[in-house]
Amino acid sequence: MYYFDGKRILVTFIPSSIIFITWSLTTYYPMIPDEMREKHYHDVLLEYFNANSHETSFLAMMYKVSRISGNVWFNCGLQAPATDTEPEHWIPTQLLAWGYMCCVMSTCFSIIMFCGFKSLKQMKNCASHMSTRTRELNRQLFITLGIQTLLPVITMYLPVGLIITLPIFGLEVGVAANKAAAFLGLYPALDPLIAIFLIKDFRNVILCKTKLLGAASVASITAPNSKISQNTNQK
Repeated sequence: MYYFDGKRILVTFIPSSIIFITWSLTTYYPMIPDEMREKHYHDVLLEYFNANSHETSFLAMMYKVSRISGNVWFNCGLQAPATDTEPEHWIPTQLLAWGYMCCVMSTCFSIIMFCGFKSLKQMKNCASHMSTRTRELNRQLFITLGIQTLLPVITMYLPVGLIITLPIFGLEVGVAANKAAAFLGLYPALDPLIAIFLIKDFRNVILCKTKLLGAASVASITAPNSKISQNTNQK
C-alpha cells in the first residue's frame, strides 16, 4: 500500500489505459470496413441481418487475400477463390493485430493466475495465526476470487479468442460473432453476484437473515436475564 499511497494511486490506471488505447487502435484500423470488405460481406450481412454492407457499420478481421482478374478477394473464414498464378497469401498487418490481441489476453490472464497462486500460498502460511472466523472469511473470499477468475474466461477470453482465431484455420464464425458482445455485457452483471451470494455476511443481508440472526441473539441474551430476575423476585 506504501507504493500506491496518495496521488500515486493514479499510477495503477496507466497499464489499463495503455491497453485500452492500443487495443482500440489495433481493433479499429485492421478491422475498419473498406470497399472490398463491403463487397465481400454483402451477401453475409444481407442473409443474416438483412442489412446493406455499404450502409452498415461492422468490423471484420481479414487474414488472407488473393487477386483474381484485378479484383481483390478477402478471406475471413470464408474460402476466397484462388488460382495457380494468384494464390492466397497472408496479410501481415492482420496477423500482427491478432498476435497483439492474443498477447494482451495471455498476459492479463497470466497475471490473474500468478496473483491467485500467491494469495493462496500466503493464506496457507498465515492460517495458523488466524482465528476460526478469520480463516472462514478468508476461505469464502478465496472461493469467490477463484470463481470470479473463471467468469472472465468464459465471458471474455474464450469468446473473443475464438472469434479472432478460428478464421485463421478457415472456420467460419458467421452470426455467432455477435454472441461475444452479449457475453461481455453479462460479465459486469454476474461478477458482483458471485461475491454477494458466496460471502456469508453479504448473503445474509441480501436474504434479510441479518434481522433474524439479530433477534435470535437478543432472545438468547434476554432469556437468562429474565430467569435471574424471576429468581430475585422469588427471594
